[in-house]
Amino acid sequence: MSNHRKVAIFWDYKNCSPPLHSQGHAIVDGIRRIVPVFIDVTSFKAYLDISSQSPKSVGSAGKTSWT
Repeated sequence: MSNHRKVAIFWDYKNCSPPLHSQGHAIVDGIRRIVPVFIDVTSFKAYLDISSQSPKSVGSAGKTSWT
């Protein structure tokens, strides 16, 4: 059993957007790779208005779930 604290991550994409040429799925993949070293993530959700985002910037972030 892990001694890490359990947390849920909720990403407000509109108010904390990535740099212009970054891809959402690349950021999510990086977080998923690094974060478990420090904490146990029970849920990872990104909230955004897809209609206002270009498909390239959103990528597969909307399909990624940690639950």
